Amino acid sequence: MPLAVGLFNDSGDDAQVVSLAVSQAHRRMLQRAGAHVRHAYYRSDWQELGTGTLDEAVAAALASAELRRVFADVDVIVVAGDTFASRGHRHLLAILGAAQHLDLPTYLVNATIGPLTEGREILQGLADCTVRDLATSRVLKALGIGHRRVPDAVFGAPFAATARRDFSDHLVVTDCHPSRRIEFTADLAVVRGAWPGMVADYPLDAPGSTHDWASAVADLGTASAILTGGRDGAALALRAGVPFVALGLAGEANDFIETLDGYPAAAADPTRSLDARLASAIDARTWFVEAAARCQTRGPADAFSRLRPSMALTGRDDTWSGAIDGAVDVVRGLTPAGGSVLHAGAGQGQLVEALARIGLRSWGTDVARRLDRPDRNRYSKATPMALPFADHVFSTVVVSADWLEHLEAADLDAAVAELARVGRDTLVVEVSGRPVRAERAFAERLSDEWWRRRLGTLGLTPHEASDTLVTHGAGPTGGTLLVMSAHAQLCPSCRRVHAPVDHVEPVHAGVLMAAAEARVLSLRR
Repeated sequence: MPLAVGLFNDSGDDAQVVSLAVSQAHRRMLQRAGAHVRHAYYRSDWQELGTGTLDEAVAAALASAELRRVFADVDVIVVAGDTFASRGHRHLLAILGAAQHLDLPTYLVNATIGPLTEGREILQGLADCTVRDLATSRVLKALGIGHRRVPDAVFGAPFAATARRDFSDHLVVTDCHPSRRIEFTADLAVVRGAWPGMVADYPLDAPGSTHDWASAVADLGTASAILTGGRDGAALALRAGVPFVALGLAGEANDFIETLDGYPAAAADPTRSLDARLASAIDARTWFVEAAARCQTRGPADAFSRLRPSMALTGRDDTWSGAIDGAVDVVRGLTPAGGSVLHAGAGQGQLVEALARIGLRSWGTDVARRLDRPDRNRYSKATPMALPFADHVFSTVVVSADWLEHLEAADLDAAVAELARVGRDTLVVEVSGRPVRAERAFAERLSDEWWRRRLGTLGLTPHEASDTLVTHGAGPTGGTLLVMSAHAQLCPSCRRVHAPVDHVEPVHAGVLMAAAEARVLSLRR
């Protein structure tokens, strides 16, 4: 079954050759990695989230009904990061932060990042971060943020082999924006005067180029040499196997050249004139042909090599082994021998596994179902407001509060009612186990006193064993466990207390089913 991906900052809405190519490359690489893009958003989407502070942006992302539906419907969130250094990106940090708050694995790919003033913690929480340039790598190294440098995603795009334009004997000038043209006027005049053939402009964002973007590499491949003002033109020239040099002595094109092992030193020498550097590149034509072949063979396939969820959540609940032991002790004291337990917001399922080892029938649910687990039938993909189980099937329900803290008041009440619906005796809420990404918006929910009062207003009462079993730091993620009694169940429809009913065991916790269907099955038993 393919991994469901939510893709953000997709460049497919940008009328530029490389943007369109990268959009296709990411889909191609995700497909090869066994993933399916279930939801895609473009560069122009969600920018309204970034109008306030980062904390406010994360809170807004968590409060968005549309984003919550996306988070509940996918297994991982992928953000294309090639605009982080050049455009506003707070909204993208907010989406990553909101997804991390919900324990969704997050990936930042093909990134270019300038000096950071915010979001360091979010970047440190990434399951994987791939960057395409040395400057970004230096920034992240200085901040202690883990990352990998991989080839630009453009090398994975499905370019066509047939050219639509013939630049035979031409010197092609590309990726040179009109606003910067004045920088290169003098040098270009010298080169144009000395070039024996024609000189052609090949703007990557020209009308028509976006319709014929797939032929860009083949088009440039017919040229004799290329002058490029930016990284995109350099990448296309390299893939075409044509000698190229960078216009100017600073900028992204030169940063890209710095990553190329064996690029002719004379063609990159800043002390030499543009025409001399160009002549040196042409003399080394064989190197460019061989470099293009290497790019084709190697490509950027490694960008999604860590996409599987079992690799994704390192640094989360699986590192809290002591806290898991504490939670196991609490649940064991509350649950009859051989009883059933649900961990809502189970993450990778460490607590579920630990409870199974002591003889309890344990299940887990999360917004991102861990599809590659050998025991995956014990895990369901679900949101807090819609659990795929029959009424009152679990002796004990454990929920990490960070699975609930971001919800609006009405949704929070509905989620607690849903947890009580599937539970029979005890509800264990872990309070403030992980840092809350939107602390300012939901600060009052960080204390066990607030949760005890809130749960009390919904009909639950403190468990008689709470004083002896609950300890700080005992939760699966290091939080405080708050134990409430659910001997009298909350009706999810009328929100009133009902008398206990005879219970049934879960029909099949790993199978997603509508609540109504689950209730019918329980009655038949």
